[in-house]
Parts: sequence; C-alpha cells; structure tokens
Amino acid sequence: MSNEPKEVKPQPKKVLSPEELAKVFMSEYQALCEKHGMDISIKPVFKATNHGSYEVILQQSVQKLPKAN
Repeated sequence: MSNEPKEVKPQPKKVLSPEELAKVFMSEYQALCEKHGMDISIKPVFKATNHGSYEVILQQSVQKLPKAN
C-alpha cells in the first residue's frame, strides 16, 4: 500500500427539472422557516397616486410563525 492520498473526484450533480427544483426549494424553505420560526409574508396594499387614483402594490414583511398547540 502506498501512502499517497487518493484522488477524490467530485460526483456530477443531477440536473433537476424546473418542477423538481421547485419541490426542493419549497422543502428547504419550509425547513428554514420552521428552524427560525419566521416566514416571509406578502399582502396587497392600495397606494394613492399623485393623479387621484390608486395602485395595488405588494408589501413584503417578515413575521413570526404562530406557535403550534
């Protein structure tokens, strides 16, 4: 036996379809939310414009998750 280190070749990464990638993202995001007890919340809000009408914007915020009973 020789004491030379063996060359380790990286394993090729599996190419995921968009649907598979979305599933992986959702499961990892859910795990992250549960780990930190927080979630990103998005809600529509009406904003007045300078010409007398309103626009709908999406307001993002980070919220604590409700505690499970």
